[in-house]
Amino acid sequence: MKVTVSSSSGDLVSLAARGLSGVEDIYFRSSQAELAETADAGLTAALTLAMSRGEPLEIMQPISRVLSARADDYQALISRWYPRLKPVQVLAATRQPARAEGSETFCFFSGGVDSFYTLLRNIDRVDAAVYVHGFDVSVDDTALRSLVAGSLRRTMNGLGKELIELETDLRRMSDPHVTWPAYVSSGLATVAHVLSRRFNRALIAGTLAYHELQPLASHPLTDPLLSGDQVAIEHHGCDATRHDKVAFIARHPMVQQNLRVCWENPDGDYNCGRCEKCLRTMLGLEALGVLDEFTCFPSGLDIDVVRQIDLAGRGPRHWAVVNLRELRRANRDPKLVRALAEAIARSDVRRVGRLARRQARRNSAVST
Repeated sequence: MKVTVSSSSGDLVSLAARGLSGVEDIYFRSSQAELAETADAGLTAALTLAMSRGEPLEIMQPISRVLSARADDYQALISRWYPRLKPVQVLAATRQPARAEGSETFCFFSGGVDSFYTLLRNIDRVDAAVYVHGFDVSVDDTALRSLVAGSLRRTMNGLGKELIELETDLRRMSDPHVTWPAYVSSGLATVAHVLSRRFNRALIAGTLAYHELQPLASHPLTDPLLSGDQVAIEHHGCDATRHDKVAFIARHPMVQQNLRVCWENPDGDYNCGRCEKCLRTMLGLEALGVLDEFTCFPSGLDIDVVRQIDLAGRGPRHWAVVNLRELRRANRDPKLVRALAEAIARSDVRRVGRLARRQARRNSAVST
């Protein structure tokens, strides 16, 4: 795969990946920041894709020595966590170290619990917040994008911070080859490099506390490895659990009005109030006794919906157990507590059933 980064104007950067099946040309656009035509963005955008194909990666312009030196470490780590990703040869010249062109700090901001926590904890340190159109909301969903952008602008106006909106179709290139959870660090790092004319530090909001850490693409070990000589990437927020973060941000009026956690967005809803992510957050707020103050959710908790919540996977079950503990500790509605306990028990039964079926298939394969 051969990658070239180009720019015809300060508000548009293009990336071409020749030899990649599917979409080969993508863009980054922002009218609010001068974008950098940097090969470092080409490396971070394409490296995980090359690993998914097991093919050498050639960057057609020089990359920073800092990023070049760390690329092998990144590959060694991420390939252990995602065995389908194989380390590949990176062919690229390196440029002489240069003083960072930018001098400011930004944090990625989507309006969720993690990004609100990182922003508010670093409010005096952060010069701007960056929202990427095309990452959690498709570039084609103009109605939801407009709704989200309006809320983020109100939030930043209320906090006295600048909001920079950047649009990219990067996921059209990445999604056919690698899952977003395995690629998210690469995607965020690529945007950080594109914004390096102004910013020399980028904060990525983490999800898990230090004692909860699991192999995830965005991680305090992996994110900094995608830094270059023009921008340092920092993973923030491992000092707090999700419940700690919710408690920290819950009293802020901007959070109560604009918190956005829903990724399903049925019918273009800002927060649907019924998916696992919405219910996870609402249950945490109920445990703190502040859910009624959050106007960003469509209604209160429906006990029947809580009872039927889908807790597939370790993450959703973990958060449900935490919320159950906090609801009990706060002596909340016994019917709500019972409904959540039933949802957890049902998910455990399903998990045991899946494990039993998997073991039966293995035993059958061995016997034949």
